[in-house]
This record gives sequence, C-alpha cells and structure tokens, in this order.
Amino acid sequence: MSTAQYMADVFRRYGVVDEDRLAAALAAAERDRGGTLLDALVREGMDEAPLSSALADAMGLEFWEELPKTEHLPMQLLREIAFDFSYARQRQLMPFRELDGGTIQVALGNPLDTVALDDLRMVLGREVEAVATTPTAVLDAINRAQAEVNRTAELEHKGASEVADDARADLLESDEDAQIIRWVNSLFVEAVKERASDIHIQPGQGKVVVRYRIDGKLYPMREAPKNVLPSIVARIKIMSGLNIAEKRLPQDGRIGFKLGQKDVDIRVSTIPVGQGAGERIVMRILNKSSVMLELTDLGFAPDRLELMHDLINRPEGIVLVTGPTGSGKTTTLYACLNKINSPEINILTAEDPIEYDIAGPGQMQVNPKIGLTFASCLRAFLRQDPDVIMVGEIRDKETAEIAVHASLTGHLVLSTIHTNDAAGAVTRLVHMGIENFNLTSSLLAILAQRLVRVLCPHCKEAYTPRDVDLARLGLDRTRLAQRLARPETHYSRSAFGGSPAAQVAAAIVNGYPVTLYRGKGCVLCQNTGFQGRTGIYELLLVTDMIRSLVIKNSDSPTIRRAAVEEGMDTLRDDGARKVLEGFTTIEEVLAATQDEV
Repeated sequence: MSTAQYMADVFRRYGVVDEDRLAAALAAAERDRGGTLLDALVREGMDEAPLSSALADAMGLEFWEELPKTEHLPMQLLREIAFDFSYARQRQLMPFRELDGGTIQVALGNPLDTVALDDLRMVLGREVEAVATTPTAVLDAINRAQAEVNRTAELEHKGASEVADDARADLLESDEDAQIIRWVNSLFVEAVKERASDIHIQPGQGKVVVRYRIDGKLYPMREAPKNVLPSIVARIKIMSGLNIAEKRLPQDGRIGFKLGQKDVDIRVSTIPVGQGAGERIVMRILNKSSVMLELTDLGFAPDRLELMHDLINRPEGIVLVTGPTGSGKTTTLYACLNKINSPEINILTAEDPIEYDIAGPGQMQVNPKIGLTFASCLRAFLRQDPDVIMVGEIRDKETAEIAVHASLTGHLVLSTIHTNDAAGAVTRLVHMGIENFNLTSSLLAILAQRLVRVLCPHCKEAYTPRDVDLARLGLDRTRLAQRLARPETHYSRSAFGGSPAAQVAAAIVNGYPVTLYRGKGCVLCQNTGFQGRTGIYELLLVTDMIRSLVIKNSDSPTIRRAAVEEGMDTLRDDGARKVLEGFTTIEEVLAATQDEV
C-alpha cells in the first residue's frame, strides 16, 4: 500500500474528508509527486489541523497544533551541526525542543516519513522523540530558526573599522553587501512570522536596536553594531526606491515582495535623528494576502452586530469609523465591504494605501504628489455609477462635503475620521464646515473603536476579582442593576448587546462571586500572557434625539450623554463585556479607554 493510499484510509476511518474530495486529492497527489495527499487536500482549501491530528492518532503520536517560539528552539544545537534547513523543508521535520537527558523532540509534518526521522537521529547524534504537527507549523518553525541562525551569524563579527560613520564608501560595491541583504531579508521574514505590525530600527548607545510591534506593544528583538547602521539604512532605501544620498530630510517609500504564498507590502518612513547619529526607520507591514475578516470575527456583541449588518445594507447615508491610528478602523471597513460585496453592487474605494486586494470592488490608490487626493477620487467616483463608496479617511472640508453630497444623492459612504469617541465625530464634521442640516440628513451612525489584547488560550488562569477591581471598570452592583433593568432601546434588546456577559453581571448584582481571567505567560505567547487582539466598540446611532442636538449645535459631551441615555454602550462598557466573557483583562480595557464612569 502506498503512502497516499494509507493516508486516504486514515482520513476515511476518522471521517475527516468526504469521498469525492478524497478521490480528487488522490489524483492530484499522483500528478504532483513532490507532495503528499495531505498537501493536496490543503491546497484544495481543507483545514490541515483535523487531517494532521487524524494521522497523529493513527500513528500513536502526540499532536501539537502550534510549536514554541523562536527563543525556545534548540538554536545552539542547530548552529553546531550546521543544520540543513533545505532538507528540513523537503521532509517537513524540525527539531523543536531539547528534553532532560538530551533527547530531542522532533516535529513531523508528515508522520509517515520515518526514514527522515532515522536520518535526523544520525545527524543529531541524539535520541529523538517524534511528535506530529501541521505542515504549516513545521515550515513556520523552520523559517524562524533559519532567520535566527542567519541574523546572529551575519553581523556579530563585524569590526568597528569596516564601515566608516559617514558611509562615504560605495555601499553598492561593498563586500558586506551580501551580508546586509541577508540580514535585512531575515528581518522581514522574522517580523512576518512573529505577527509584527511594525519594525522599528534606531541608533542606540553604540548599537542599532530593532524592535517589533506585536499586538500593539513594542518588543526589543535584535541588535547590531552601530557602525553598520548606514549600510542597513542604505539597503532599505534601495529596496523602497528612496534617495540613499539624502540623509537630512524625512523620506517615505514602499517595499513589495512575496514571502512563500503571501504578498507583503511594507511602508517605509525614515527620519534623521540626533547630532549626526544617523537615521531612524519605521516600517509598517501590510500582509495583503491575509484572510479577509468577517464582521462576526471582530468581536461585536450580538445585538450590535445586527445593527452593523442593517447599517451597511442601507441604500444611502454615511457610516463613519473613528479611533486613533492603529485601532483597526481599516480592518472594520474591509470587513463591512466583505459582507456586502456581490456582483450586483458597484463598490469603489479610495485608499492610502490599499491594504488588501479585494475581488470585485474598484480600488484606487491615493497619490497626493500628482493631485490624486481623497476629494478628487470621490469626484471621479460619482461619475462611475457607484452603489457603495469607501473613503480611507475624511481629512478636510472638501472631502467631507463631497462625501455628504454622495450620500444625499443615493450612495452609501463608508469612511474613517480621527476623533476620540463617536460623539466627537459629529462636532468634528461641524467644525470642518459641514452644515448641520446636511449632516443630520446624511449621517447614519458612528462607530468608535479600540484594540485590546486577547488572553492566551493556552495559559490564561482563572481568579476571583475584588469588588474594587470591578468598580474600576464600572461594574459596581448599583450601575449593573440599572443596566440589567434597562428596557429595550434603539440599540439592543438586553444588557451588553445580548451577550453572555449579562449572566455574569447578574451574578455580581446578586452578590455571588464571579470568575475572571488573567494571563500567566507561556512559550506559545512569548510569556506575555496574550495572543492577538480584538476590538471594543462604541456604536452611536444618529436618532431623532441626536439630530435635534446637532441642529442646536450641542457639544460632544451633550451628544454622548444623550446617546448613553438612549442605550449606547461606551467603549469601556464594551470592554467590560470582553472582560466578563474572559477574552481580556481589566487592565487592558482601562489602558485603552478614557475614564467614563
């Protein structure tokens, strides 16, 4: 029996693949002799975790869906034996942990490949213990380990005299160019694998410091000798099409490349710093091939999700998303477009930059250098017979006026605006010069949002909070009792948007102890206690009450209070819901929201 046939028998026995799909994948695996039946099924869009788990169980192996982070891999051993990463990729195996006694645990993407395991046992000169995982997890660990080996080997031996501080040598012809290229490339690979959103490169005291922003927090990740900073900056400038001779002025550029099957765009910003200290670089990573999120994945309460679905299916009007930079506004807009995208609807977007490629909508890249602004894009869109228009940001009166005009002439307009809360967006538009009566006729709703870190599911631990801790979040018994007794409003049928948090809140009101969660830290979350982020939201509906306040030129605190009286949950209220449901911590919500209680 061939390996593919054995795998097919396992998948049938465990009921993880239907027969038609299995037959098609078997035929594809026979045509592609470089892969397994498992690879063929994954290429057809199947989730690899259940398939790999079935193989592991059939072979009597432990199954790991995720492998430890880079710093917990046996890096010293891999360096000593000059580990062959190409062979590891070909055979889908990776040493990932050294046990007491010297045994090496090895992850197998193909648990049936016992020959490769025997070869590795000879190379390592150690006893090995196999565990099964997914091919993706193995390749991810291989890439992270290789990037770590490359980066530590490249620059640590460089002497202080190799690159002069003024970098007068021709960097394009320098002997060190290949080393710098590999070092910078490994930087990008590592950042993408670690889910970083930004890379910071800056001169420090006698060294170059590199930090990654992961889940909203900056972490120092690597260092290099100070004297190689000009070479690193020059390499990144060359990649992003910037002027390597200009060191006195800020510059902005862009890098695009493929990483495996992923299309990655990187926005580059350089600025001069200090007294001749060099230049500082910040790079924003845009993973254009990331899976488009659905609104259901963003963390809305059930009732608020229904409201969002209703708003984005309106034939006309404006829906705004507000929040600071990096709060996930663009992701929310993309999720809205993803929900309503269909061949029957003409969707046009003006973006800066285009972060995701969407099949269907016409996406236009703003370019102010040639006069292609948000306002000029909007004017052009109105001659393209659109149903839905998405504008990256309303920054000025001209863009706001055209957006209002578009909404009043039968178009749904989605956009973002920078304000601290939902009510602030109303007064911001008035201050831009939008007439009150036009605003009340066009504006449907404003969604304010923030991002909070999500507790790591592998290491979060339960605890019983004190009353004072709950009160800090507005979860005191008196206020909760009022919320639970609130009648049906424009916003929801129940407290906390119809979520399970209402049951926990009722227990607090009745004086019962409740269970919350906090992060402990483990190897899978880099000992932070968190893994990923989710949104907290404040959805303000423009009701008759809000319209009357806008006509009267009321300030944002007045509008906010009226919305709360009508049933709006504030950012902190929605954050409290996430805490009661065990997704995040009190400290995360307090750090992300203003004092509203």
